[in-house]
Amino acid sequence: MVEHKLPKLVAWVRFPSPAPVCCATGKMLQTDVCKNEKSASRMVAVQLMYAFVLNCEKPDVLLNNFFKFDANTQVNKGFLKRLVMKFTNDIDLNKILTDNTINISNIPLIIMCVLKVASIELMYEKTDIAVIIDEYLNVARCFVDKKELAFINAVLDKVAGVVRCKK
Repeated sequence: MVEHKLPKLVAWVRFPSPAPVCCATGKMLQTDVCKNEKSASRMVAVQLMYAFVLNCEKPDVLLNNFFKFDANTQVNKGFLKRLVMKFTNDIDLNKILTDNTINISNIPLIIMCVLKVASIELMYEKTDIAVIIDEYLNVARCFVDKKELAFINAVLDKVAGVVRCKK
């Protein structure tokens, strides 16, 4: 896997902007990454998860800081809050993927954040599985290469099969 070097404090994606840039990587975002408020919420949730893991901030503090300092970012506040407030529900992907066909140990933090936020949405929201996976693959494109996208897709497909069957 490619080593990912992200700054300790993650800044947010500005939406809308003439040329959206992911502040974590400096890469230009594809226009479909933040095509609407819900898509932008997913990108912000992944970045907040990264800050949550790295800085050990409480979810409500992360949300309050985001809304205070980035009030112009157009997100679906209710949806973002539902995702972020589930951060403390320790999503153990090893337990979900009990057959051990996919090894998630030693993966980069940003990929784990994408997987965990997507897993939260798969577990607690009623959005179609294909939509969720596609949206998080779009988010992940800002941070990873094509080989890692295939890995993320495989893990999310497996997680979806497990968590949606339990409902």
